[in-house]
Amino acid sequence: MSGSILPGSRISSRSIAASLGISTMPVREALKRLESDGALTSFVKSSFLVSYPSAREFEEILQIRLQMEGMLARNAVPLISLEQIREVEWLQERMSQSTSWRQVLNYNQQMHFTIYSAADMPYALSLVENIWVRIGPALHAIYGTKLSEEPFVHHNEIIQALKVRDPDMIDKAIRLDLEEAAETIEAKLRLEQAV
Repeated sequence: MSGSILPGSRISSRSIAASLGISTMPVREALKRLESDGALTSFVKSSFLVSYPSAREFEEILQIRLQMEGMLARNAVPLISLEQIREVEWLQERMSQSTSWRQVLNYNQQMHFTIYSAADMPYALSLVENIWVRIGPALHAIYGTKLSEEPFVHHNEIIQALKVRDPDMIDKAIRLDLEEAAETIEAKLRLEQAV
């Protein structure tokens, strides 16, 4: 979900089971579920490849994300606790201080899901989690871009919307955050898939 595994990486149930110290059976079942979710593609001998969405798939997913994540954020506004808002602020602070895109993406995923979880909409949250699993590898498309304060402008707007309990403001900030990240990702996907 946070994009920590590179697209095209090969994963085997044996290696994951060994690293976790568990049986291969539950790992194999989890990998099969990820395959059915579109996050993995079967390969040879019980191994899988981490899928990479096409630019067209990513655009469709973005349209779904704009609706679903905006809805979750709007519904979170009246329900989110002050402690959760402080956690969102802490995650944003970690992002702004980070020198690694991997860390930024990890904190970003935690920040979004802290907000979405506060909406108390478990079915919608489950659908959004599934979408993030599918697009996680595409987040690598922004690696190598310059880290600056610019990507966090909308995060600061999200935090402000939570503090003043403004659902319209958070919906707009979430939309701008997703759309601006998508521009970079889609451009890179098109470039890579044209080769």
